[in-house]
Amino acid sequence: MAATTKTSRLAIVALAVAIIQIALFTAAKLQVLPLAITQLGALGILTFILALIAYLRIRKSGGALKGKSLALISLAISIFPIIFLIALFLNITRMQR
Repeated sequence: MAATTKTSRLAIVALAVAIIQIALFTAAKLQVLPLAITQLGALGILTFILALIAYLRIRKSGGALKGKSLALISLAISIFPIIFLIALFLNITRMQR
């Protein structure tokens, strides 16, 4: 009997959260800055952690799990809002000087 491979559910969840993150990032109203920072920062970190765990589990599974590309796409998506928020934070602190 041949072994079947399953797609990692965690990689699917990470991609779903990443898609929600994209939707919120594009719809974020920067007039409500604290809310945007909270949503984007929390989702960015959550997506990053989920995708990283999924990727590491897939690598360790020895071929029993697939979905590496889903995890990598989720990692890539999670990085952009985090970079944006870091740049925004640095800009705000520079303006306060």
